[in-house]
Amino acid sequence: MYEFLLRYVVSNDTDAKVAKKYIDQQFVLKLLELFDSEDPRERDYLKTILHRIYGKFMVHRPFIRKAINNVFYRFIFETERHNGVAELLEILGSIINGFALPLKEEHKVRTARRQRASSSLKRVCSRVACARKCGARRAVQRG
Repeated sequence: MYEFLLRYVVSNDTDAKVAKKYIDQQFVLKLLELFDSEDPRERDYLKTILHRIYGKFMVHRPFIRKAINNVFYRFIFETERHNGVAELLEILGSIINGFALPLKEEHKVRTARRQRASSSLKRVCSRVACARKCGARRAVQRG
């Protein structure tokens, strides 16, 4: 199914104005939800599809950036678990590399926020890793 969607999005025959009716903000949100899949192949397809949507549908770019940030905020402050964090970071890295210089003020603010979120992400990841190690040690000690 992802292969068909990818082919549709990258096709030169796809009219962005027509496709915009179907590939809307709700579609993007549902696509982002799928990133929590445990299957790395699925996440890789989703990464490629979302990146192509970002490139083809300029009207959705700010929304996609904001929606990805919301996934990170939910990961950092609520769930501390999401399988697609690495893929979403790759997409954002690619987006940031594509920014024109000089950076718009909006992009400077977002980059600063991401850096703060990234340091929080590192702290959460190290706490989770520590908890797993400590839990494993306790289980071995009890056993």
